[in-house]
Amino acid sequence: MSTQFLKAAGSGDVDRAKELIQHIHFQNKKGESGLHVAIAEGELGMVEFLCNAGANVNLQDKKGGNTTIMLTLAQQPPQYLAILEILLKHQPDLTLKDSTGQTALHLAAQYECVDGVKLLLASKSNLDIPDAKNMTPLLVAVGKRNVGIVDLLLTRSHSIHAVDIKGNSALHWGVASLDMTSFLVSKGAKASVNVLGNSPLHAEALRSDATAAWPTDVAQVLLTSFPEIATLKNAKGKTADQLVGGVEETVTPAPSSAKAKTSAGGGRGRKQHVNNDDDGPSAIAIQNAKAAMMARVKERAQKRRSLIPEEDTDLVEPIKPQDALSPPVANTTSSWTMALIVAVVIAFFAAVYAMLEASAAK
Repeated sequence: MSTQFLKAAGSGDVDRAKELIQHIHFQNKKGESGLHVAIAEGELGMVEFLCNAGANVNLQDKKGGNTTIMLTLAQQPPQYLAILEILLKHQPDLTLKDSTGQTALHLAAQYECVDGVKLLLASKSNLDIPDAKNMTPLLVAVGKRNVGIVDLLLTRSHSIHAVDIKGNSALHWGVASLDMTSFLVSKGAKASVNVLGNSPLHAEALRSDATAAWPTDVAQVLLTSFPEIATLKNAKGKTADQLVGGVEETVTPAPSSAKAKTSAGGGRGRKQHVNNDDDGPSAIAIQNAKAAMMARVKERAQKRRSLIPEEDTDLVEPIKPQDALSPPVANTTSSWTMALIVAVVIAFFAAVYAMLEASAAK
């Protein structure tokens, strides 16, 4: 009956859900509760009913450790802002982290949900929390080049001087955008160096086109604000001018203990580049493409979502793409070959019969 409750939650059948309300805290093999299912299907009325009935808004699924609020922000189902408002009325723990160490605010910044960021910040909780790679929500927003979200976070005292696990600051991440670089400088960002001794100017040099004019507009903003970095040498003794259009790493490789994210339906997927991960500012373009891909994957996953009871889903064999696209294999034996084989068989038995007849006559 517990799976019937999930069916009711996903279909918005409040009357049926009331009959099975004793299963309100049930989680299937994937860790999904009725509230998770209702959110994924965009069932606003069901979400409100379940929350008022005492559903635990902090339950996390097993695939990515997503709470109901994280799921809302990542999938953005129909009426997701209204769903988010309902969830926030029931005292969710916004400091909870998913399997990658990200909070709900990280996801709101990642998916550039400005209204979602506003709602989360209105909770008055301290959400300036780093993820497993020491990325704060502000650094994520800078990487997405979303000045509006960065401004919102700064108004809530989110540190502009935060650095990721490789020492990259907001300015390191921001050099991909002239507007972002100018904005960060105006807000007091400093031109610090990362673990390789690279300043934001080094990062801009590495991402610039060797055939284009140097300094770029971004480089000029940095040089005007921080003239001392013009001659600053990194750990390899190179200035930014010597790295223009180069391939030298802007950050160190991720520690072996760091768990890489993979591109899949679970989630927050992540392509090969110089650092073999997506941590460096030189990979911002890749990260943006990744985010778009993740959104498409989540959209497809939502459309595919089935209300088959959890006990039955393991019996359903998914169709592999190659199987769906491959035409049936044709019979390679031609009709004339088959006729010849039949004739040979008949002749063989005729010869045997003749031999038996001859033996009998003797």
